[in-house]
Amino acid sequence: MALAMGVATLFSCSDDNNNSSAYDNGVKVTLAETAIKAAGGAATIEVDKPVTTAYSTDNWLKVNIDGNKVSAAADRNDSRESRFSTVVVKASDTDSTIVSVSQLGTVFGYTDGRVVVENEGGKAQRFVLHNAEFHVKEASDWVTASVKGDSVYVDVAANADGNMRKGYVCLESGNYVDTLSVVQASFDESIAGSYVLSYFDVQFDDQDNIAGIVPAETSADVYTFNGNIRVYIPEFGYSLIADYDPKTLSLSFKSAQIVGTIFNMYWVYELATNADLEMGVTSDSYSTFTFDLDKDTNKKYATFGGNVNGADAFGLTFFATSGIGLTADNLVGISRMWLLPQLDEDTFYAAAKRKMMSPAQISRVKSMAKAMMFKQHLSGKIF
Repeated sequence: MALAMGVATLFSCSDDNNNSSAYDNGVKVTLAETAIKAAGGAATIEVDKPVTTAYSTDNWLKVNIDGNKVSAAADRNDSRESRFSTVVVKASDTDSTIVSVSQLGTVFGYTDGRVVVENEGGKAQRFVLHNAEFHVKEASDWVTASVKGDSVYVDVAANADGNMRKGYVCLESGNYVDTLSVVQASFDESIAGSYVLSYFDVQFDDQDNIAGIVPAETSADVYTFNGNIRVYIPEFGYSLIADYDPKTLSLSFKSAQIVGTIFNMYWVYELATNADLEMGVTSDSYSTFTFDLDKDTNKKYATFGGNVNGADAFGLTFFATSGIGLTADNLVGISRMWLLPQLDEDTFYAAAKRKMMSPAQISRVKSMAKAMMFKQHLSGKIF
């Protein structure tokens, strides 16, 4: 909120450099540049008579006289809030004028996302919102960072051991600091491997009602096969084909793809699902797993995301069909529904880090499930 107020102040005060704040009581103001930058500086006031006395009503503003000119100087304003004062200018005891002076509050913050670099190393540039000087306070020993203009420039050294690593660049402006995260990884060396897939398993009874929503875990492998990146779930024989984005460390897989079979008789389709249990029945909907390192354990994990009909993906639903295509004639029923899935590097960590579903989320899922219409019972004979 404070940053937002600072930004608002930055723009609302942009037209203060005029004479509208000068009030004529005998001494005429001929020039008044009265807006001071957050970094510090001076307001300049000129009047039509030699100045005998001038002073500010606040200690942060220091006033000097030079003939018919008055300089009102301020050091850097380290507050987020703008500040205001008045300067009294006198040509005699009975001949004076008052001029309003303002100084912007500090605007500083980094919001341009983490820097992701592959293991061979690389460079990146990121914009930093600011209206006063900022500099690099410190950085990880494998990251070199510098500031030029409105940006911080990051140079990441090669990663010799290939393991995913996470560092930082700490930026400082006056009393304020902000941190830019730097993550280094390559798919084959750092991302591919074995994981624990944790999720909330939605269980249905014979009347299609939700009998429970319980935490569950199974193994998952991330690897390349026949030129495709896959997320393979051995327990169920599901194989999800994914695209990998090295700029975000994300696996993305389209909704409505075939991921396996049941009894070699039924096809299984994966559909991205949102919190209202709406399902992405076309490939325009998608799910993602985005990888990161936990700061406490240094273990890899991947959080779930994606898009379903313009809403955030909340889980995965697996449908069984009697033929190719998600049609009314082919649809057999729901095989499984997993909510808030997450990939983790080990079982203990998965249990500790797994997001808990709130009572409100559970209630919403149950109410949405009651409104869903299927071709047959969700717990049909094939499951």
